[in-house]
Amino acid sequence: GFGLLPMASGVSIDLIGRSVEVGGPVASFWMQLASAIVSGLTFATLLTLIVTPAMLALPEALSEFRDRVSSFRRAKLPSSASV
Repeated sequence: GFGLLPMASGVSIDLIGRSVEVGGPVASFWMQLASAIVSGLTFATLLTLIVTPAMLALPEALSEFRDRVSSFRRAKLPSSASV
């Protein structure tokens, strides 16, 4: 999940040499690719968790709205018996 965030923010972590370098040549070389991957994963996660369920629930919500509007219109129309 968060493995590319240090590299996307310009921090290079060397686990073997046990050093942390901010703005080093390795981090700046991979920074654009890491930030593109992080942005893409964030966008895909939002689409998956928010937009997809909303689009799946949309037909049901629209049919309920249509039914409420049509029943409201039927209640407002004058009956033919009173004319």
